[in-house]
Amino acid sequence: MVRPFSLAPGYHTKELIYRTGEFQYESDYYNQFVTDVGQQTAEQTRKWLSQSGYFSHVVPPGSTMNATHILEGNITHLYGDFRDKSNAKAFVSITFYLLDITNKQTQVLLSESIDAQASITEATAENLIKAYQHCLQQILENFEKKLAQINLTTSM
Repeated sequence: MVRPFSLAPGYHTKELIYRTGEFQYESDYYNQFVTDVGQQTAEQTRKWLSQSGYFSHVVPPGSTMNATHILEGNITHLYGDFRDKSNAKAFVSITFYLLDITNKQTQVLLSESIDAQASITEATAENLIKAYQHCLQQILENFEKKLAQINLTTSM
């Protein structure tokens, strides 16, 4: 089961966030995510894991299937670094928690923060969203490599 991902307080908004100075961030009221970022990211992660082959079924919360594992995620960074508009970048960081719930006592199988960045050809909201997708792909590829290193015998 993949739960909706949470967002760190500074990123819990629909507005895009831009880093404009060393310690300065701005939100963009005019350019916003259409849906909740945590739910959207969890859904993309569910699809990715369904195709990975590590689990026989990957379901959302509320499913009537009995889950053996729960994946939780916390998006800790989600912004465009626009300090140098000719060298703009997207930054995304997600901390994953994979829990084995097959026994009476929940066991943490994986607790891992994975970061990604992607260059943006032009510092625009549209290009930032495309770069976020590229970052998420990098993160999920790295997460899948981490899954290969742990024992998932109860799910196979």
